[in-house]
Amino acid sequence: IDQNLETGTTYFWLTLKKSTPTANLTISDITAEPNMTSTFTASFVVKSSDAVKLLIIMPDETHKPGSDTGKSGTPATLTAGVQFTFTIKSVDVNWNTASTVQKVRVETPTDDYDTVNLEDRLTDGTTTFKWTFKTAKTDHQIKALDIDPDPPALSTYTQTGVKVVANTAVKLQLLMPGETAVPGSSSGKKDSPSTQTAGAQFISTVNSVDDNWNVSYSTQIITVTTSDSTDTDPGDKRLVNGTTWYAVTITSAAVTTVTAKDNDPDAPTLTLNSNDVTVVPNEAKKLRLLLPGESSAPGKAPGKSGPPADQTAGIAFRAIVESVDEWYNKKSSAPTVIISADDPYDTPATQEKTLIAGSTWFDMALRTVNDSVNGSTWVVTAKDKTDVLTKNDSTVKIKVNTNADNRNLQILMP
Repeated sequence: IDQNLETGTTYFWLTLKKSTPTANLTISDITAEPNMTSTFTASFVVKSSDAVKLLIIMPDETHKPGSDTGKSGTPATLTAGVQFTFTIKSVDVNWNTASTVQKVRVETPTDDYDTVNLEDRLTDGTTTFKWTFKTAKTDHQIKALDIDPDPPALSTYTQTGVKVVANTAVKLQLLMPGETAVPGSSSGKKDSPSTQTAGAQFISTVNSVDDNWNVSYSTQIITVTTSDSTDTDPGDKRLVNGTTWYAVTITSAAVTTVTAKDNDPDAPTLTLNSNDVTVVPNEAKKLRLLLPGESSAPGKAPGKSGPPADQTAGIAFRAIVESVDEWYNKKSSAPTVIISADDPYDTPATQEKTLIAGSTWFDMALRTVNDSVNGSTWVVTAKDKTDVLTKNDSTVKIKVNTNADNRNLQILMP
């Protein structure tokens, strides 16, 4: 403060903002002539005022009482999952530490999965807290609140702009349609995978993440596979900044496991992640005819396995007809089906039924054997009478042998 002497005397009104046990004032002559010798006061104590608010000092910050903000420096960038220590002070209006024993609580409204709210009592106006953020974010907040029922009631302090970065990538996260990533949570995501349709492509996302499911930088090569032996796996892709996506098509209607695995020869090896998805049949497109000895095998042509068992002339057997989608998954529909065989004497010659819930059965018998040694072969055919479906299905030729238990003599006249 500059001020002129009047008749050799002047007065200064000062407001000191920083408390200190050894303050002093220096008076200097700033005029050119005459240049009087400077002098200073004896040391004196500047006490803090009464505590009115709280202050948070973060790592890499320094308490600076008397300043506009009460501290200097830029808060350190923190790492998710790594504990850090910060200080809380009770301070006067000019940010000087003011001794109190108030009980304070710490809250972090921007991270639902970090350390549970903590409480502690100030000692001579100061205490420290250890904290661990779980969620990587650039604008976390930390609040210090006075929860003591006794005075003084100290104003809440909110530390804003706390930057928390992801830790090192250690595992993979597989997100299916219907799921949403929730970094910091125990599972890393919420909701369940939506039901998929056989033969319909869907997109799955793979992330490299830290222990708390925050996306963390990685360029590992990742392969995605499914437990469906009939489909074509999407193969390998390299992560870009810790993430990539895969187009997946599952052809068998079933609960199917999709797995993301680190297939990179270089370290680090990220822990694999799997997810189950329910796959339902697509639209009914064709018929599947199953004879004794055959079993359904959905997912790819021919949609069944096993050769038809040989039949005996005149002995009835059961044929099952189903409506299936393009990938031979059974799908409910109700066309009228005709079943027949090219045996000129089969019984009954032609049958007709309407499918119920996509399935029905026919009892039939083939009767003709033209070769008593090698048997005869016939073709059984199922056909959609109503043309609801786009394709029919017939079996391979089925062998019919003579009935050794039911032989008769035959007289042929000229």
